[in-house]
Amino acid sequence: MKSFLIVFCLIGFWQTDSKAQQVRFVAKYGNEMLNTFPNTVKGKNGDTIEFSVLKFYISNLEFRKNGIPVYSPKEQYHLVDFGIEHSAVLNFDARKKIHFHEFVFDIGIDSATNSAGALGGALDPTVGMYWTWQNGYIHFKLEGKSSRCFARNHQFEFHIGGYYSPFNTLQKIRIPAQKNIESTIEIDLAILMESIDLATVHHIMSPCTEAVRFSQQFPFIFYSAKR
Repeated sequence: MKSFLIVFCLIGFWQTDSKAQQVRFVAKYGNEMLNTFPNTVKGKNGDTIEFSVLKFYISNLEFRKNGIPVYSPKEQYHLVDFGIEHSAVLNFDARKKIHFHEFVFDIGIDSATNSAGALGGALDPTVGMYWTWQNGYIHFKLEGKSSRCFARNHQFEFHIGGYYSPFNTLQKIRIPAQKNIESTIEIDLAILMESIDLATVHHIMSPCTEAVRFSQQFPFIFYSAKR
């Protein structure tokens, strides 16, 4: 078992100097922190849910002031994997003072990068976030079990990808800035799980209408820890 905290807070107006700006992501189910994976919780529908895999790409990060980018990290693609210790903590070194109001990023990989085929680093297919059968990246992956699932072994698998119309699932997230060197973003999986009926929808494994609907919840599940 590995413990993970994934934290991200940015509210108001702030500046950062040469010290690294740290972003942590924290997984939750409602008010319950998911400090370990796998983790079992009592669902709001009375079911038992075990979360075993949570992975997603953060890309195109920008610090913005009045809607204008003032700093973009050199490395644009980051894989957050709750199965790997420390991957839920991102560090950025701007090397100069930056005044910003907002932190903006995408959940997923943009169409141009997808069209380039399999790449290296965080985008290496060996990390398990690439569909070789259709040459595209998985933006967001959530797996587990629920007593409400009628699938084999009560398993659910949501592998959300797609970068071309009408199945583009890339979602942009905006977080207001907070006066804090260490920022915290919470991810509330309860909001996500309540948006679907696990009794009928428990496997999304390719770009499709259901994947688009699932991805449309992303802007609501990511938020500042002090909202």
